[in-house]
Amino acid sequence: MLLIFIGLNQMLLAQDTISMPITGNGGFYNTCYAVIFDNGLDSNYANYSQSTVTISPLWVQNVSLYFEEFNTEVFFDSLSIYDGPGTAFPLIGTYSGNSLQGQTVTSTGTSITLEFRSDDIQTGTGFKALVSCLMGEEDMISNSIIVYPNPAQEFLKIDGLDEAIESIAVIDIQGRELQHTLVSNVLYVALLPPGFYGLQIRIKNGKVVYKKWIKE
Repeated sequence: MLLIFIGLNQMLLAQDTISMPITGNGGFYNTCYAVIFDNGLDSNYANYSQSTVTISPLWVQNVSLYFEEFNTEVFFDSLSIYDGPGTAFPLIGTYSGNSLQGQTVTSTGTSITLEFRSDDIQTGTGFKALVSCLMGEEDMISNSIIVYPNPAQEFLKIDGLDEAIESIAVIDIQGRELQHTLVSNVLYVALLPPGFYGLQIRIKNGKVVYKKWIKE
C-alpha cells in the first residue's frame, strides 16, 4: 500500500488549514493534505460549539486523521467522527478529554465527517488533526489511465483502458453517479455544470479506481 498526500481543497493546491466554525456546516473539502483545528485555532475553543466538517477526496481508498493534539472537557465537550460524508453515516466514535491524543482514526471509504460540540461552561485547548489518504494497488492501473483534456468542455477522452476495465461512471464531489457506461474512450460531458468531478473506473477483479477531472 502507498501513503500519499495530495492537496486540493476546493481550488487550492497547497497544504490547507481548516478551522471548524463555532456553529453550522464548515464545508466539504476535497483534500488529502490539510490540518484541521477546532474553532479556537491556537486558543481555547468557544462555548456553545456545534459544527461539522467533511473531508472527501474521491480518488482515494480511505481517509485518516492523526490527532497531534486533543484536549477537551471530559464528557461534556466532544468530537464525534462519522464514516462517510455526513452525520447520517455510521459513527466511528465520540471522544473527549485527551482520548484521541496521538491516535489515528481512519474511514472505510472516501469520506470522513467531524462533528464538534461544547457546552456552556468549561473549555479546553481543543484539537489539531493531520489529514492523509491511502491508495491501494489499484492506483497502478489509475496511473496508466490518462484523462484529457482536463479541464474539459464538451468531450472527455480516456487513454490507457484495457480488458481489465469493466465500466466507467462519472460522479460528482458528493459521490453521486451522474453517468454510467461500459468501457468507452470518449465521454460526452457538455451538459454537466462547471466544477470538480471524478471518474469511477470499475476493474473486473472487483476493485475501483478514481480519476479526478474538471468541467469548464
